[in-house]
Amino acid sequence: MDGKIILDGISAAGLIAAITEVVKSELGKSEPEELMTREEAAAFLKVNLSTLSKWTSEGRLIGYGMVGRRYYKKSEIMSALEVMKF
Repeated sequence: MDGKIILDGISAAGLIAAITEVVKSELGKSEPEELMTREEAAAFLKVNLSTLSKWTSEGRLIGYGMVGRRYYKKSEIMSALEVMKF
């Protein structure tokens, strides 16, 4: 079949509905994102709050705000860590 997909007997709306259902079920399986406060993030990285604020203002980390509080996603902190070559 040369890598071709043949859709016979399914409408465009039916295909969209089927894809939407699969995507929703897959998204529902993921773990909720772990959020850390500024203090938790700084303790996790073993730095002080001023260093964490500096890294955030430099764009090294992304801070999320809500009701006057700032949070960090643990997955993004882990992604921001760089491999150091000695």
